[in-house]
Amino acid sequence: MVQQKLRKINSRIIISISLVILLFGCVKIRVKNYFIPQDFTGNVAIIFSNNKPSSEEVYNYTIPPDGILYTDYSFKKGRFKINFYQKNTLNGYDTLFEELPGKKIDTTKNRIYFNRVMTFSKGGGAGTDVTTFYVGKVKASDLEENRFLFERHLEKIILGN
Repeated sequence: MVQQKLRKINSRIIISISLVILLFGCVKIRVKNYFIPQDFTGNVAIIFSNNKPSSEEVYNYTIPPDGILYTDYSFKKGRFKINFYQKNTLNGYDTLFEELPGKKIDTTKNRIYFNRVMTFSKGGGAGTDVTTFYVGKVKASDLEENRFLFERHLEKIILGN
């Protein structure tokens, strides 16, 4: 009797674990790759126009020299592995890393600061999604005013104020 109950419990545990593995194993993690020009430092913005829905697995964004990329695609929410690459003098790419609290950083190389998504909207209508980040070597605390001015500039570009 006890063994029978244990078998039932064990089979339920195995079924539950299998379902969890099946559900989480099916979640695809898509990839976003940002290709940044050589020697670029400054603010970057990817402005989504919401014209084309996208179901791609890998999104490649080549950032222009002015740092502002307009794309016809809609912003896609979800889980992504995000890579930042900057062109180097050997015609290849160096990987840039995000500055995160508590993470040791190499101050001789560019880093990524303030990677985030913002939505600009006017009058309660549908908004325009924008991915922004900063590329450089300075301390994040030294960029506060610069970021504010850049975000105001984006707002004027997108909303026409």
